[in-house]
Amino acid sequence: MKSIINKLIDTTGDVFRLYIKTRFVRNPGSAAISAGLFILVLLLSANYAAKIGVNLVWLKVDATASTQSPSPAWESALLGLATFLIVSGIVWLFYCAHRQSKRDDEENERKVVFCVQFDAYNEIIPALLSAEVPTEIKGKRIQILLHKRDALVGGYGVEDVAHEVMYIKNTLLQHAAGLNLGDISVCAGGMAPVPLLFILGNILEDDRQIYWAEWERKIGKWLWSSNGMSVPTWSMPTLDSIQTSDVVLRSSITYPISAQDVSKAFPNHHVVVWEPKENLFQVVFDEASCIAICDEFKKLLRQLSSKGVKRVHFLLACSTALTMRLGSVLDPRNMPDVIVYQYEKSSDLVYVWGLGIQSREGKKNHVFIDRRNKNGVNVK
Repeated sequence: MKSIINKLIDTTGDVFRLYIKTRFVRNPGSAAISAGLFILVLLLSANYAAKIGVNLVWLKVDATASTQSPSPAWESALLGLATFLIVSGIVWLFYCAHRQSKRDDEENERKVVFCVQFDAYNEIIPALLSAEVPTEIKGKRIQILLHKRDALVGGYGVEDVAHEVMYIKNTLLQHAAGLNLGDISVCAGGMAPVPLLFILGNILEDDRQIYWAEWERKIGKWLWSSNGMSVPTWSMPTLDSIQTSDVVLRSSITYPISAQDVSKAFPNHHVVVWEPKENLFQVVFDEASCIAICDEFKKLLRQLSSKGVKRVHFLLACSTALTMRLGSVLDPRNMPDVIVYQYEKSSDLVYVWGLGIQSREGKKNHVFIDRRNKNGVNVK
């Protein structure tokens, strides 16, 4: 009984919200309710009397105003019509709400939402991404958790973790077997080193839309672009003086990157600076801003390629969601190799290791650069 009452209350709320939403739209239910309310207002205003008086020492004015009441027969007829319209409108909206609820249930049964979550920081334990997917993203939530906190301690398990990140696309394809592509959505979020988030974004890149999440530590929840704010893009760097095939791209979006650290880690390299004038710390970007920034990143990489640049050493300080999105727009077939480095303040190397993506015969492979190892580069 309690569940029925709760269901009725929820449905009534849905009807009310539906009326508010559609009262200015040509919806039969909302139009009928509005017409019925209008008739009631006319009836209530059709039978009133008012008296206004002004009484001064030298002036006395009295005024009365009244409206003529309709005949009882007309009043009853109009009241009946208003009641009929309001009740009919409510019934229609109840029917629409029930039908929409049924469609939503069918859609949720048919569709799936893959929630890819990368958890690699010991000190932070975010909530499951699948529990905080926005309701407008329809489908059954399927959590895919890459839990690698212990594997990255000391930075010596990076290659194994990178291999598992590369395999996530296969995991998604296995889960999606037999499903219509139009019924699949992907959500992604994570707390992990920047290079791993960058290649995760590249691996998840697809023709369908991907919803990227940002973990907000202060409030302890995942935030999405719908919660974001508009941020203007920053100016593109001048590339006229580039004469080498290897460049360093410095992009301190959330945290400052020390020019001294850059020169220490990459001496004798040409440094290209692509970053806002002020750091955008703890800012969640809205969808339009993310798209614009990623478009600028693609444009920059194409310009670098036109200058003969073959490899970009990418030093990135960025939010997790935008890091993944920047990775998603990298095309390793037609752009320079991009190696994203991990910053370690306590190390003499400063940027200890890096990860990138290469494409060979239509297949993506990760590139691992370990600067602690004299051999340096591994491609798998």
